[in-house]
Amino acid sequence: MEGNEEFVDVISQLKEGTIFFEGIRFCDNPSEIGSRWKGNMNLYFDTEILFAVSGYNNSLLQDYSLELLKSVKEINRNCPKDKRIKIKFFESTKKEIDYYFDSAIRIVKGQDVLDPTKEAMSQIVKGCLRKSDVEQKRSLLFQNLREKGIELDWENYYDEKYADYNIEQQELEDKYTSLWGQSQNLIHDSIKQLSNINKIRKAVNDRGLENCIAIFVTGTSRTIKLSKAEEFINEHEVPKATTVDFLINYLWLKSNKGFGVGSTPRTLDMIAQSRFILKNMMIDQLSEQYLQAKGMYENDELSKEAFAQLNFDIREKFSMLKMAIWE
Repeated sequence: MEGNEEFVDVISQLKEGTIFFEGIRFCDNPSEIGSRWKGNMNLYFDTEILFAVSGYNNSLLQDYSLELLKSVKEINRNCPKDKRIKIKFFESTKKEIDYYFDSAIRIVKGQDVLDPTKEAMSQIVKGCLRKSDVEQKRSLLFQNLREKGIELDWENYYDEKYADYNIEQQELEDKYTSLWGQSQNLIHDSIKQLSNINKIRKAVNDRGLENCIAIFVTGTSRTIKLSKAEEFINEHEVPKATTVDFLINYLWLKSNKGFGVGSTPRTLDMIAQSRFILKNMMIDQLSEQYLQAKGMYENDELSKEAFAQLNFDIREKFSMLKMAIWE
């Protein structure tokens, strides 16, 4: 497929058509495509995106995330100060990042085992010999986010004033936990992020992307799928979550840069996109194998030696996957 230039060209053209369709679908006035940005938008980055812009993740996601930052800066350069795109992250996301670094400290101290499928974690512990090394990387990450203009939102979205816009429901958690076979904690976390966005929007979701006030930016397929589920979106509404590549494409269209040789965003590279999707599917499988093995080891159903061998095998498969797909 990679060597078939005609096939790749056709796929790229289809992708360009999709960009136009999606751009128009989430624009309340299609005639304004290519005009100056008119809203006051807050992009809330998920944990893996924040790791990526700080250099802790696979190279493709890092490239995409930095490209999005560049696109936002270009849009803002041509807008008045009261019509800007801001990039933020929730306090709960900060807690998740802190949990990652706390876990990294336990790994460095020999109190926990590294999950070889967690690329960001692998990069955090790399070269760290003591707790202070990890703490330094933590400080540098938050410093890097501040320097890039990425703000921490300390707002308490469980305050009573947001009660009318809360969409967290135990029934929904139970439904999708059962339907998708994922842990309830993960489903809860995704619904919580979508609920936060709904609270910021005050449940107004049908005024086009530029006027929706806030959107959650993530690479987590679970959250994206939930944002498109019938309980979380109605017809003609803007989803409460989206991906980095969609926003890059939308901002490209908004900037009226056009398409053609040498003038397309990297997100149009369908081979790279296919690799990225395939990678996520295979990593999910390896991660599930690791979690099962770790659970068995912690429950004394697996010997230390057997767990070490399984961990080694998963690490080898992961390394081969990186060489075959990521780079």
